[in-house]
Amino acid sequence: MLNLSLEQVMQYAKDYKAVPVAKECLADMLTPLAFLDNVRRSSRNYFLLESIEGGEHWARYSFVGYDPVLRLKITDGNAEIISGAAVKYQENDPLGCIRHILEEYKAPLIEGLPNFTGGLVGTFGFDFMRYCEPDMRVNKESKAEFADVDLMLFDKLIAFDHLKQKIFLIVNVKTDNAAINYAKAEREIAAMEEMLLQPVQPKKPVKAKLGEFTSNQSREQYNKSVLRCKEYIKNGDAFQIVYAQKFSATYDQSLFSAYRYLRTTNPSQYMVFLHNDDMEIAGSSPETLVKVVGKKVISMPIAGTRRRGRTSEEDLALEQELLADAKEIAEHNMLVDLGRNDVGRVCDFGSVKVSDYKAIKRFSHVMHITSKVTGQLSADKDALDALRAVFPAGTLSGAPKIRACEIIDELEPERRGIYGGGMGYLDFGGNMDICITIRTMVKKNDRVYIQAGGGIVADSVLDNEFQETVNKAGACMAALCMTAEEE
Repeated sequence: MLNLSLEQVMQYAKDYKAVPVAKECLADMLTPLAFLDNVRRSSRNYFLLESIEGGEHWARYSFVGYDPVLRLKITDGNAEIISGAAVKYQENDPLGCIRHILEEYKAPLIEGLPNFTGGLVGTFGFDFMRYCEPDMRVNKESKAEFADVDLMLFDKLIAFDHLKQKIFLIVNVKTDNAAINYAKAEREIAAMEEMLLQPVQPKKPVKAKLGEFTSNQSREQYNKSVLRCKEYIKNGDAFQIVYAQKFSATYDQSLFSAYRYLRTTNPSQYMVFLHNDDMEIAGSSPETLVKVVGKKVISMPIAGTRRRGRTSEEDLALEQELLADAKEIAEHNMLVDLGRNDVGRVCDFGSVKVSDYKAIKRFSHVMHITSKVTGQLSADKDALDALRAVFPAGTLSGAPKIRACEIIDELEPERRGIYGGGMGYLDFGGNMDICITIRTMVKKNDRVYIQAGGGIVADSVLDNEFQETVNKAGACMAALCMTAEEE
């Protein structure tokens, strides 16, 4: 039995173009990962979103979606909408495409359902900044390796409720032909339930052939660019510039096995596995870029890091050491101020607040200093406005943000692609949850890419900066190595 009757759905038709209907099932014998493994056998386009809260506990919901209605790719100002065999192009207003698609599925928030019931899922590459700040002086030529925006539209999904040990099978019913679409939703939910009941068929993973990792710049080139960053800082162009490098290697298998290792060795608040027709993403990001719940905007700046202690006493001592580090606190305060300014661009005057200031968030291997910036979204703004206001994160660009991005565009040897941007969802009900794309690997054309950067400041030590990027890429590299055959 579905949560809403046809009559209840029709009552929403006046104000909404879609309504999420759902069926609940027991989930005490099935995991999201096992179900995704079954999905992979019949679909080429799917996602899994998982989360660890507070660094140590599973969040309430995990989400799986497959067989999207369409895919939206925006590259160099041109929007490409792919639906089945049909492809449409729009050149004038690519961001208008996102709003139009979401408007066509505008849905109510139904009590009792999870916070995400369907919407756009995917990535906003670092170069999405060009759409957020059109006057920014960035002109590096695009190789079009990755789209600036790459989203898939899912009108059905499966939500795993880890608290109540149940599953929601959710389909969004279009209200223009409610009776016909409601009957279709019943059939789709029945098919989803049948897929849930299929026996899990575990098989031994095939060992991958992993090539040697190489960088898109030599150490000499990297050091030269870091020195140039320090010159810009000395001359007053910026306070901090986040400079990055890209590692890549040949890899002949799916990233699914690597994701399985990554989620156990480096669990984080945002764990993503996404597959579409031409690329695969596996990530474990610790950092929120921006979240919109109702009319509340949330940003969570992270800056300041220490390893976890071997004992609870050492862990506490490292926390106290971190909070007493003047350099770490200064960097954190700079990014909190930047977050307040960004959020304030789309929120009611006087509504922006900082809470949980300098809180310590613990993860499996490290702890970070975090703060929470919130505000009330202005009546004439929406989630996409909030995303544009904060994009890209100061922790992945620097400060002042626009000038730092211009310097990055000048000095880094190629466009970043999805690294340093955001990934997550925009919901039909107006909610959004986007993380910063870090601690993430991308596979395309039998090659896997991992990127990492470090914040360059006036007193940065040259040798330390290069090693920091290698260390940050380490979790993803290690996960890939665990899947590879030994030589």
